[in-house]
Amino acid sequence: MVRIEILAGPESGRVVELGPGTHSVGRAAGNDLRLEVDAVSGRHLELTVAADGTVRFRDLGSTNGTFSAGVRVEEGEWFPGSELRLGSVPLRLVAEDVVADADARARRAEALSGGRRGGPALAVLALLLVAGAGAAWWFLGRGGGEDAAERSGVDPQGAPVAEAWDPLADSAEWRLAGGVAFGDGALEVEAGGGAAALTRTFDVEGGGVSLRLEGTLPAAVARVAFGADDEAAQPWGRWAFRVRPGAAATLALPEGARWFRVSLALDGPGRLTGLVVEPAEAAAERLSTPVGAAATTGANLALFGLDRAPLLVLGSADPGAWTPSEGELTFDGAADFELRLGPKLHDAAIRWVFADGGPLDLAPGVAVDDTPGLLLGDEGMQLLFRTRGASHLRAGAEAAELRVEEGLTLRWDLSEDRLEAARLARDLEAASRAGDDARILELATRLLRDYPLDEEKIQTAQAAMRDTLARGRAALAALEDDVSGALFLGSVDELERLARAARGLARRFGATPLGAEAEALAAALDEAAGRQREAARVREAAYRARVLALLRRHYPMIASWALAQGEGADG
Repeated sequence: MVRIEILAGPESGRVVELGPGTHSVGRAAGNDLRLEVDAVSGRHLELTVAADGTVRFRDLGSTNGTFSAGVRVEEGEWFPGSELRLGSVPLRLVAEDVVADADARARRAEALSGGRRGGPALAVLALLLVAGAGAAWWFLGRGGGEDAAERSGVDPQGAPVAEAWDPLADSAEWRLAGGVAFGDGALEVEAGGGAAALTRTFDVEGGGVSLRLEGTLPAAVARVAFGADDEAAQPWGRWAFRVRPGAAATLALPEGARWFRVSLALDGPGRLTGLVVEPAEAAAERLSTPVGAAATTGANLALFGLDRAPLLVLGSADPGAWTPSEGELTFDGAADFELRLGPKLHDAAIRWVFADGGPLDLAPGVAVDDTPGLLLGDEGMQLLFRTRGASHLRAGAEAAELRVEEGLTLRWDLSEDRLEAARLARDLEAASRAGDDARILELATRLLRDYPLDEEKIQTAQAAMRDTLARGRAALAALEDDVSGALFLGSVDELERLARAARGLARRFGATPLGAEAEALAAALDEAAGRQREAARVREAAYRARVLALLRRHYPMIASWALAQGEGADG
């Protein structure tokens, strides 16, 4: 059993006993030693107590750090009688002889008070001590504490203070990609730009994150991954915002996020010479929907289910905002989104990307230009994205990239879409009974591309399209057989008739490949008929010339009369 004494803060003077094992220290509920002070991270420190009383510590990537003798430390052994400072709160590992002396003093005090624990005078004294300690904590820890100590180089206990964390002091703090290199305490960025990600994880304090960049870079986009699991392994998603060198920028995160990590997309050429990452007081806008709560900051959107688990997260640094209306959220304008699905939607039976010919599964590697939408969920709850204007979607292993040119709508009320799908299915059935091929293809194409909301209607439309195209293919093959005979005979009238039939087939099958083939055949038949017509004219003219020549030689008067008749006819 070891004892830890809290030396500052609202619980100054409290002694906590910890047995052998691993214990967590931090501000959040659920820690073995909870310190409700803003300067302490949610999960700040891990302590391991051995059976022989040896204590080892490990900083858990805290924001304000862990200090020993004024030096920031990551891990090591905590010796009895020494102190560790978590942010602005110092803790002392009480030595055994101090514990024994404290017990002896307590027994003497109890004896002097006649065995009474706490009389009126002792209660007043305790109240004054607590009040004094609280005032000292407020002044040192909140009113001027850590910041003032950093400026003066001395902490509230008089020990030297380590300099503030500088992310550009050590290349080990970074993961670099593209045209980015580390050197001389700066990031060098080539003309093509690149990416840089900080390796450490920060606690969310105040609801947001503030970044300040210094250097000669044209601009940067910061992407902030965030989540709530204690291991900081699986992010809910990433939100993004633009940061201009020389000015601080703040991003509010969704309520419930407990940690964040930062990566930067850097435009070049230039140098990043300074970076400050700090928690910030900020609040994302909250919206209530029938499927759960939504949070937005600019173009960024996170949607949570009724169980408060994330359903999906959209991140974009582009300007704009989400606007709520009945049954949907709407974003107007162009944007590049990163879409990450929560576990419920990631494992859902339906994850369809709308495309020509029917939906595709949202699987890694799938890419669709000008997709009309995206359907996610199961029978109990479905969400529908609708794109406006040109778009492009590409699915990756963990997230999908979705670029829209004119806007994006997220719907949870699909009643109007389902009504339109039902109308298209009804009209398709009527067109099939009437044998109207052009109408069948028009309706099936629209249903499969824009309203593929259930398997039954998808299969019906695909079967109708398949059967109709099979009929068209057979009709085109029959035309091609007739063309061979017409070309052999050289019949202009037959070639023109077949050209009219091919052009009608092209109209029936519209923009399908079959329609294009029929249109090409009609053009070829028109050309063949023209050649046959010209050949016939040439043959007729040659025949007339031969006849006239014979008449001139043997019957000149008749030749003159025939020539005059021909000129009169021409006139």
